[in-house]
Amino acid sequence: MTINRSALRRSTAQTLLKKIQEASVKKGESQGSDDRFWQPTVDSNGNGFAVIRFLPSKTEDTLPFVKTYSHGFKVGSKWFIEECPTTIGEKCPVCDANSELWNSGYENDKKTVRERKRRLRFVSNIMVIKDPKNPENEGKIFLFGYGQKIYDKLVTAMNPPEEYGEDPRDPFGFFDGCVVKLKIKNKDGYRNYDDTTVEPASDLYDGDEEKLMEVLEKMYDLSEFTDPKKFKSYEQLKTRFSQVLGEDAPAKQDNDEDDAPRSTGREYGAAARHKDETPPWDDEEKPKAKVDSKPKAAVEDDDDLAFFKSLAEDE
Repeated sequence: MTINRSALRRSTAQTLLKKIQEASVKKGESQGSDDRFWQPTVDSNGNGFAVIRFLPSKTEDTLPFVKTYSHGFKVGSKWFIEECPTTIGEKCPVCDANSELWNSGYENDKKTVRERKRRLRFVSNIMVIKDPKNPENEGKIFLFGYGQKIYDKLVTAMNPPEEYGEDPRDPFGFFDGCVVKLKIKNKDGYRNYDDTTVEPASDLYDGDEEKLMEVLEKMYDLSEFTDPKKFKSYEQLKTRFSQVLGEDAPAKQDNDEDDAPRSTGREYGAAARHKDETPPWDDEEKPKAKVDSKPKAAVEDDDDLAFFKSLAEDE
């Protein structure tokens, strides 16, 4: 089988950037113990380093990543840990409740929303280039879940500011691509990726078509993460949400304030229902995931559903 080099070049920096922009205006599984996923290992101080290379999409009509949302929060002794159907453009009872709470006029309600808001995660295929703690992973293909911070660095590589004096590069490309140097630090007790860099790289395997074909064959189909069958129905989620809150528990918290206006939430109800329409609370700075003395996973911006599942399992 002959590899189609021109097809592999399809995701140039500008073409890919255009696809991402187009996808952002269209309406539309947690990693858990899935050994297809890779994460960098951190030391006892919460610091770590690794080098990876993001890989292109398997087909011309798809992006080299999927964007997913989930909820992970605790009410009393009960956890609500579920994939958010806004990932696929469907309604979510938690997001609908958040819309109403956010517009209630009470600060306590906004605090509740911040605790229950959806968590963002991207998933891509990667090749591990350097993994000092686990060298047996080097050269292998994995899935990688990451947050907004790393995603923004990839987009910057595709569209660098003019003052940088850099040419746009496709960080997901086989040819003239990039490597990502993951630099994880324990900053004020939290895991931080600020020092991670996206740097130019030559053709993967020097453009050897046979080896590149082998990489394509080992890559995972990302469509499984947006398969509607993976998501619970609105009614199922609503039932579970009610159970976590308590059968007769209202969505709102009791407040000491009097006479403050309470909105029906209609203003932002639609925004909470579609992955391409960002609710106002999603624009706020996200809480960070504190580094455990025994790290369970590399969690960025508190966005990994598996992290919450691990917490629930510990109790």
